[in-house]
Parts: sequence; structure tokens; C-alpha cells
Amino acid sequence: MTSVSHVSDAPHHRLRAQLTDQPVSLLVSPSMIMLGVAFLLALGAVVVLTRPVATDVAVYARRIAGTMLGAGALILGEFAFVRNGWGAAR
Repeated sequence: MTSVSHVSDAPHHRLRAQLTDQPVSLLVSPSMIMLGVAFLLALGAVVVLTRPVATDVAVYARRIAGTMLGAGALILGEFAFVRNGWGAAR
């Protein structure tokens, strides 16, 4: 019978150890990515809500879409802020 090498000697384990030892850049941290997406959602909400419309149905649709985009921005932005705050406390 042949002996099996240690699991941590596998190339993918060495690569994972090298990647996790490196500090994560602030701009590519998960919290910053979430904040960027939240900013884009908020920008989309502003664009949708300030766009002129002609009919009552379009006003209704614009309000629904703008509200959903704004709510998504608030929820994602708050989650990113809290996640970043909890990570700094550790």
C-alpha cells in the first residue's frame, strides 16, 4: 500500500494559505463592494424618481421602482456599514 501525503501539502491548500495571509485591500473588501452597489442602487432610485412621466400608470410604476431601488440601497448600505463595524471590533 502506498502512503497518502498530508492534505495540507496539496497545491490548492498552499495557494489558499498564501491568499489568506495577504491583507485584503480596502477597495476590494466585501463591505466596500456592498457600499458601491448600494450607491448604484441609490443613484438608480434618484434617476427613476426624477424622470418625467406622462400617464398615471407611469407615475405608479416609477414610484414602485424608485421605492424598491431606494429600499435596496438602504438595506444593503446599512448591512455593509454594520458588517464593516463588526469586523473592526474583532
